[in-house]
This record gives sequence, C-alpha cells and structure tokens, in this order.
Amino acid sequence: MSLKVKKAAVVGAGTMGGEIAFVIANAGIPVLMKDVDQKFVDHGLETAEKLWAKLVAKDKLSREAADAARALITGALDYE
Repeated sequence: MSLKVKKAAVVGAGTMGGEIAFVIANAGIPVLMKDVDQKFVDHGLETAEKLWAKLVAKDKLSREAADAARALITGALDYE
C-alpha cells in the first residue's frame, strides 16, 4: 500500500524549518511553516529563497519552477 502526502506542516520556521519546507515544496507538496513570531517565519522563508536562488544561479532549476515551489509555502503564527 502506498500513502500519498497531500500537504505538510513544519513547526518551527527558523533555518532548519526553512530548509525542510524547501525540500517539501520542491516535491510539489503544499507546506505550512508555523512559528510563534513573524520574524522566525520570515527567516524560514528567506532561507528557502536563498536555496532556490542557488539552484537557479547554477541552472539546476528555472526561476519559474522556483517561484512555483515558493508559492507552495505558507507561513503562520497559529494553527488555524
């Protein structure tokens, strides 16, 4: 039996949370990054963006594909 992941959440959106969200989004799965402060969510998003920028700069990923993956990440401060 095979399970299909339809969405994911990362609790803690610092550097590691951003890296985890990056991997999940690159797999085409929508992901929610949750933390207690917006500055941590912003840091996680910046971390993921830096990773996409590196892949785009090395021609390993198109900017369009990076933007599509980035659109799959949502930041939040609560569980709603």
